[in-house]
Amino acid sequence: MQSTTLEPSRAQRIKSAAKAALPYSAPMIAGFLFLGIAYGIYMKALGFGVLYPMLMALLIYAGSVEFIAAGALVVSFSPLSVFLIALMVSGRQIFLRHLNAGKIRCTPWQKTVVFD
Repeated sequence: MQSTTLEPSRAQRIKSAAKAALPYSAPMIAGFLFLGIAYGIYMKALGFGVLYPMLMALLIYAGSVEFIAAGALVVSFSPLSVFLIALMVSGRQIFLRHLNAGKIRCTPWQKTVVFD
């Protein structure tokens, strides 16, 4: 037997949630759009095509490390040095995660995991 109540469809719920979230998300979207354009211009100035920035954006989680890796790809470099620099730059995420772990409702195992 079907229910006689009229519930909104899944698509309608998603659309209304996206509509409600857009004003709060717009500043972040604008910031990421600006950084993405700047990164694309930087990579083009270094002589890379479209494939490298797209792959690096997919594989590298920390945006600032993308800029470091791009500069390192142009000159001869030590992979260990680039790894250590990337670790130091991204190390702030480790501390932020542990500082905010108490504010987020999660299991003790999830609080010990560094990666989100």
